[in-house]
Amino acid sequence: MKKKIIILWMLIVFYPVFLHSQAKEIIGYYFCRKWKERNGLVVPRTIPYDKLTIINYAFFKPLPTGEITGIDTVADSFLLKGEIDSLSGKRIPGTSLIDFAHRNNVQVMLSIGGWEDSDNFSQIASDSGKRSTFAKSCVNSIKTYGFDGIDIDWEFPCYPSHNGKPQDKHNFTLLLQNLRDSLNLSLIHISEPTRPLYISYAVFCLK
Repeated sequence: MKKKIIILWMLIVFYPVFLHSQAKEIIGYYFCRKWKERNGLVVPRTIPYDKLTIINYAFFKPLPTGEITGIDTVADSFLLKGEIDSLSGKRIPGTSLIDFAHRNNVQVMLSIGGWEDSDNFSQIASDSGKRSTFAKSCVNSIKTYGFDGIDIDWEFPCYPSHNGKPQDKHNFTLLLQNLRDSLNLSLIHISEPTRPLYISYAVFCLK
């Protein structure tokens, strides 16, 4: 069953990209949880960007209020803000994951949720105020770090073990619409108004 879910998830993530683009997109997830404990095995300098078109930075998590926050502050500081010079103690410009990716024409999406942090999605999606807070928090993260969009990894709408409800099917659409509207509005206020901001999502289907 687990293998079937993974296959479906891959198809849902990639199929729309194949449909609307002549060249396929190759997406890699950069998992940041407990990054330091893995001795920084993969750092922005060593990623094979030539083999990717999109990197999903995983994960931030949604809070009950609708705000989003990182799950590993040490990883976020190094990966999203850049390396620190050992002598001056200052950030070295151009050394964040997003800096390296953009120099190699690779986009970076912020993935929100995941298996361990999807319990709050249902209550956020069902409340207009929390949907608005969620969308604003996503926009702030894009402005702060320079992400190219948001990847919603709600596992899964209507899934009772993660506080899902039957109404999630409808509310998920409202959540995505609120996010899309907020991203479109934010383009007016950023330095690159013609820069597109994307939304993707990872879900699975049950017959």
